[in-house]
Amino acid sequence: SADLTALDSDGDGLSDAVETGTGIYVSPTDTGTDPNNADTDGDGISDAVEVNTLGTNPNASQIPGSLVTQQSSSAGFVATWGVVSGAAGYEVQASTEPSFTSGLTGGDRPVSGGSATNLAITGLTNQIRYYRVRAVFASGSGPVRGEWSPAAPRTISSQAQSKARRGTVIPSVSG
Repeated sequence: SADLTALDSDGDGLSDAVETGTGIYVSPTDTGTDPNNADTDGDGISDAVEVNTLGTNPNASQIPGSLVTQQSSSAGFVATWGVVSGAAGYEVQASTEPSFTSGLTGGDRPVSGGSATNLAITGLTNQIRYYRVRAVFASGSGPVRGEWSPAAPRTISSQAQSKARRGTVIPSVSG
C-alpha cells in the first residue's frame, strides 16, 4: 500500500493524506480537497497556496461574484462585485469584447483594500461594454492573483439604478 503522507497525485504541494476529498475544509491536515486536482475550486490558485500561504478555503472559489453595473453613462460606469474573503485588493479590466482577447482598454485597474468592491471607470468611449474582476492576495513572496470573473455587461438594471440614487461614495479611476 502507498504511503499517502509522501504521495501528491496532483502535484500541488499537499500530500494525498490531507486532501480528503470531502469538499469541506476542516484544517490544513483535513483540507477536503480533491487529491487528483491541484485547484479543486477552479479559481486559478492551487490548493497548497490557498492552505499554506493565503489561509483561504481551497474548496470555495476566490473569484469575485455578483458583478453588477451601476450609474452607467456615455462617460463611464461603476463596476461592482462581491467581496472575496481574505483578498488584499482587486484588479478590474474593461473591454469592448466579452472574451477580453481584444479590445482591452486601460490595462489592469488596481483597487486597494479587500473591502472595496466597486470602481468608477471613467474617461471611456461608449464602446466599452464589458468588465471583469479578479481578487489579489498578499503573500510573503509577492501578490497572488486569482482567475478573472466571467465578463459582466456594462448595461445597468433598474434595481441597480434605484440603489445608485441612494448615494454611495465610490472611488474613481480614469481609463
